[in-house]
Amino acid sequence: MTPERTLVALGGLLHDIGKFRQRAFWSERRSHEDHGRRWTEEKVLPRLRFLTDQERGQLVEVVEKHHESGAYARDVRVVRLADRLASGERVPRDREEGTGDPATELLLPVFTALRLDSQGLDDTARRAYAYRTAALSFDEALFPAPRETLRADYPALWRAFEEAWESLPDASPAFHDPDAFALAWLSLLRAYAWCVPAAAYLDEPDVSLADHLQVTGALAACLWDLPDEVLARLEADSSQDEPVALLVGGDVSGIQRFLYTISSAGAAKSLRGRSAYLGLLCDVVAEFTRRELVVLPCNVIYSGGGHFYLLAPLGVGERLAGVRERLTRVLLDFFGGDVALVLDAVPLKASDLRVVPGEPRSPPGRALAGTRREAPLCQADPAPAGGAFQPAEGLRSVRGRGPGGVLRGLPLGARPAGRAQGPWRPQAGRSRGGGSRAQVLPVQKL
Repeated sequence: MTPERTLVALGGLLHDIGKFRQRAFWSERRSHEDHGRRWTEEKVLPRLRFLTDQERGQLVEVVEKHHESGAYARDVRVVRLADRLASGERVPRDREEGTGDPATELLLPVFTALRLDSQGLDDTARRAYAYRTAALSFDEALFPAPRETLRADYPALWRAFEEAWESLPDASPAFHDPDAFALAWLSLLRAYAWCVPAAAYLDEPDVSLADHLQVTGALAACLWDLPDEVLARLEADSSQDEPVALLVGGDVSGIQRFLYTISSAGAAKSLRGRSAYLGLLCDVVAEFTRRELVVLPCNVIYSGGGHFYLLAPLGVGERLAGVRERLTRVLLDFFGGDVALVLDAVPLKASDLRVVPGEPRSPPGRALAGTRREAPLCQADPAPAGGAFQPAEGLRSVRGRGPGGVLRGLPLGARPAGRAQGPWRPQAGRSRGGGSRAQVLPVQKL
């Protein structure tokens, strides 16, 4: 049996996939709910071995009825509310502009909507550039192009998406575990639905379907734990100041010192290596926190630059102190205090998810940043970590140097003989500029 919270999160991840297929088969003139129901029922759900027949039926109902009003099952109501909250960022089109054509509309760059001191681009300039309908790649597809040079090709993009889905082998973990499926599904969405507008008929097409599906899945997991009376109030008015989730933020500190305390020999290579290392470290910490809070990968909404944010149900806040202490011990044990973690959370209200053009906002992320600045870096005693991050076999080594000399690779929870002050110490018989082989903090086997 799949936990109900996980099931509604999967419903959120799947609920609007019919919009993608609808754009590819626009001449059929069918609703996106019908497109989504048929495709998930025929192509997706039969491959998910971790679901029972009853759970497959529940997900089909979520995809088919998430826009219908009425007294449906609780999972449909939760996904419908999550969809509404996740759509709070949409900006209605100008009345003079009329409605858009979803079959031909292209995704607009979000940067053109930025305003400084109430000044920004006019509507004509803001819509002058758009993204290509192409699979994500490290070439010109990443950059907006003049709108008049582009033409939407959703049929080709959908074919590529469907072929990528069908190419996954039946033995893949994605079909045997909800976490693995969510990760594989998000990867496909980011590769192929990144340039598909989530809405284009009445709203500005500046938010991708990939982002909308991820946030809906994350919010659905959080809303499932709300009491029935709170859920009913939010269904009646989704713009009120009612807490709906926890916004959990993590901040890896000591980045500048870690990055730039390197010798001049091979500095560029060392800097690139350390930057990649810190990116992996942030991802590992976010993944560990997610697993401890028992939510799917879609709930990690951002990870990069030494920071991460994830959405969690309101009721898991008491677990955060234990997660923080365990991670602090691991990082203190491995880095000797040179790299640390600040982890905190603030309640996220339904009204925080709604954007009203022209009105000032006070994003909860700003409040969360304030709580992280005030939090102490070390909130655990210096006892050994006990191996929260277990060494993984087959990891390659990287060359690196610490503040006091060379970075040595040590088993977690262990100290080198004669070096009680931490892992950053020169090796005996070596100059301070000498190189050494050092093990990467494992990113497997959390």
